[in-house]
Formats: sequence, structure tokens, C-alpha cells
Amino acid sequence: SYSMSPKNKKIAILVGLVVVVAAGVFLIPRLFAPDFRKELASKLNVDEEFLHLNIPPAAKREPGFTFMMKGSMIPIMFPPEDTGDMETGEGFDLEWGTLTKSDASGGVGAGLFDTLFKQESFDKISLRATECRILELPLQKVRERLLESDEVVKAADAKTPVFVIIRSYMGKIEMKITKDSKTSGEAWTEKVEEAEGIAERAGKGNLGITSKSDRDMVITWQTPTVFAYEAMEANLLTTHLGTDPNEVELKKVTEEQLTAAMKAASTEGSVKKN
Repeated sequence: SYSMSPKNKKIAILVGLVVVVAAGVFLIPRLFAPDFRKELASKLNVDEEFLHLNIPPAAKREPGFTFMMKGSMIPIMFPPEDTGDMETGEGFDLEWGTLTKSDASGGVGAGLFDTLFKQESFDKISLRATECRILELPLQKVRERLLESDEVVKAADAKTPVFVIIRSYMGKIEMKITKDSKTSGEAWTEKVEEAEGIAERAGKGNLGITSKSDRDMVITWQTPTVFAYEAMEANLLTTHLGTDPNEVELKKVTEEQLTAAMKAASTEGSVKKN
């Protein structure tokens, strides 16, 4: 029978160790890719529970966007067209990070991606954001806009919770969808075709499928877009003898609180119908 010499055994062990190390270098980053929300929170020194991911991106999520939750995000007031009052922070980049299924479920506004992300899927979703910048509206300006809006005052009078975005994070984003082993080839082909249809409907210069294969595809937003934001609940107060509110109390809200507000409004609406 064949017997390996001591020298050949050492060579074989060394080759084996090199293969194991190389495999580890290749696989470990993929098995333990950073969580995108956590990486963003760490980069910005922000509590992650107050970060609202706008994935897939819905429009008009800049500071000043004011809304209420009634089954979905209902706009009350859009961001100011004059951005002279906006403050911007230092630029930054974020490398590929994974998204949870809830992060990439469309949240309160998936827009064109609604059907794509509502499909039952185990596929992995990752995000990369580059040339990012922070947009912020000073809280005093936020308060002034809220008090000047008849629609906001009307909603407050009706005891409807009012929310406003006070800080947004904008950048060029790429989304990678990686096929899971449980996803059939047919289902994957349908998903790729759905994504291509979405890109076509979005129009040239807005969205593109920059790469695709039988195992992954990359969707790229061609122009900078808001991919995350922070929001506050606004309570209008009257601290004088008149009837019109003259002060605004602002309180940070988590995604969980927004979801609860949406469910509460939906439940209240169904009760009234009955």
C-alpha cells in the first residue's frame, strides 16, 4: 500500500491549511456581512431604533415632509421647495451591508417595488450607499412650517397624530439581491424580469439593472436619493388665551412606533365603518 513520506505529509498539510484560510477569507465576509442599519447608526452616532430605512426608496422623504398614518403614510405637507434653510453634514460612504426582510419590505411606501418585495422569498438583500450627505431642517423652521399649515392644524384638532421628517440621509445607492438555494430557477427568472420591468417603468436615468446572473442582480439608483431618515411626532400646543396653537412639541419616533400608529389608525377606521 502507498505510504506518504514525512516531507509529502508536511506539504499536504500546508496546502490544506492554505485552502482553508483562502476559503475563510472568501466565505466569512459573506456569511457575516455587516447589518446595514447598524453600520449606518454607528457611522452617524445615532441610536438605530430611530433610523427609518426608506428601502426601496419612496419619493419626497426630505426634511419637512409631514404626514399621518392611516393604513399607509398619508402626506399632509411636502418638503420645502426652497432648500436655503437646509443644513448639510459631512459626506460619507457605506459599503455593502445586509438588510433584514422587514427593512426591505417596502415599509410605508415601496412605490414601484411593492410587488417585487411582497413576494415570499428567502433571497438575500444587500445595500451599498456612496457619496452620501446629511440633510437637516432646523427644528425652529420645522415648528414654524407646522404652525403655518392649515392642514396640520386641522389634523391636530382632530386628534390625529402628525409626524414630520427632520433629518434625511441621501446618496447613490445600489441594491444587490442574491438568489437563495431554496429559490427555484423559474422564480428567480420571474424576479429578474419583474425588476427589469420596474426599471423600464421608472424611466431612463432613474433606475437600472447594472448586473444580473443566475445567482444575483444589482439594481442601481442613478441619481442621489433618500435611503434613510429620522422623524418626530408633532404635538401642537396652545399656551395663550386664544384658540390657535402657538407652540409645537417634537418627540423622536421609532419605526416600531410609526407601525403601531398605522395599525391603530387602520383599526379605528374599520371600527367606524362597522
